[in-house]
Amino acid sequence: MTDKDAGRAQAGWVFYDADCRLCTGTARRMEGLLLSRGFRLAPLQAAWVFERLGRSPETHLNEMALLTGDGRIFGGADAMLQISRLFWWARWMNGLARLPLGKSALDHAYGWLAARRNCAAGGCRVPPNTKAAHSLIDWTLVLLLPLFAGLMTWHLTGWVFMWAVAVAMGFGGKWLTYQDARKQGRAAPLTRTLGWFLAWPGLDGRAFFDQATTVARPDRSEWLAAVVKLLLGVVLIWAAAPLALARSPVLAAWLAMVGIVFCLHFGAFHLASLAWRRAGVNAMPIMRNPVAATSLADFWGNRWNTAFSIPARRLVLGPLARRIGMSAATFVVFLLSGVLHELVISLPARGGWGLPTAYFALQGCGLIFERTTFARSLRLEGWCGRVFTFVVTAVPAWWLFHPLFVQNVILPMLQALGAT
Repeated sequence: MTDKDAGRAQAGWVFYDADCRLCTGTARRMEGLLLSRGFRLAPLQAAWVFERLGRSPETHLNEMALLTGDGRIFGGADAMLQISRLFWWARWMNGLARLPLGKSALDHAYGWLAARRNCAAGGCRVPPNTKAAHSLIDWTLVLLLPLFAGLMTWHLTGWVFMWAVAVAMGFGGKWLTYQDARKQGRAAPLTRTLGWFLAWPGLDGRAFFDQATTVARPDRSEWLAAVVKLLLGVVLIWAAAPLALARSPVLAAWLAMVGIVFCLHFGAFHLASLAWRRAGVNAMPIMRNPVAATSLADFWGNRWNTAFSIPARRLVLGPLARRIGMSAATFVVFLLSGVLHELVISLPARGGWGLPTAYFALQGCGLIFERTTFARSLRLEGWCGRVFTFVVTAVPAWWLFHPLFVQNVILPMLQALGAT
């Protein structure tokens, strides 16, 4: 390094691994932004870097490094936190680091990514984990993400709070199911891992990371069906709901809620499934023709939002059933679902407490009832099973999406979307 070069780096230097394709690509993309803040970039492999950082060539490539203008040295997650303070859109990392165990979670995440930085080509494989699938840090991260999202958006309108907490809970679920897939010995190449966290809403990690299964390419009719469902959702939100608003705001809100489900769960998420399966990844739709369900067990277990039912069955129902029995475990899982829905429905609505939990408690009771000898004697199957399923799930749906949620969350969201 020359004196002239040192003078140009008024704020400091950022050092990266030049042998890592991901690292060099990130460095190229960030170079202009860092230069605008007075930082220059240099490879860790440079001879002068060894001397300046006081590291040996054998150990200096374990993590990125930051050298500030006043001579301080930061490495790994600490370096990322220092850099994140330079840009408004990245300062949330510092907020997360201030939470209890937040810094430990960031260190854990950085160490995981650094260990796999050369896995972009898919050549790395995580060996089966014989330890517990989820550590204290994992569960802490799952709890902190929605807490942090809620604190950051509590003062905002209810629908913004709802989506922020829902997305945070989704990322927490993705982390748990990713760890579960690793325990099963699934390969975790970096590109697929990034796709898992950023471009796929499902939570069946074992299937998504299973590269041994051959996936059939979807046909054109399935693509067409997904597009039609997406367009139907658009029509319900931006055409049907505004027409109904003047006559019945409640009807308009329900049309919009159905439209959102069609846009996301039946439409956009189905298209994402098609794209992944076309690429050879086992990512089945999270909605699997729920109107064809002939029982509550079929509806909740196999057809409606498998993004929740699959991990709930593997991570909660199975272990709990071995301790307290299947019926009690089933009821606990539905109560857990009720509590989670309270966080994204009643909490942003600032009222209606207990109604979502009562709805899912009813679903649990109905499913347990289906298993009884008396229910089997009633032959709740075929069309009878469909009617029973519809009555139990659809008729009390207003408990789930109660009036305060409609008034304080959905209608303001419609206004913000320009659908009013």
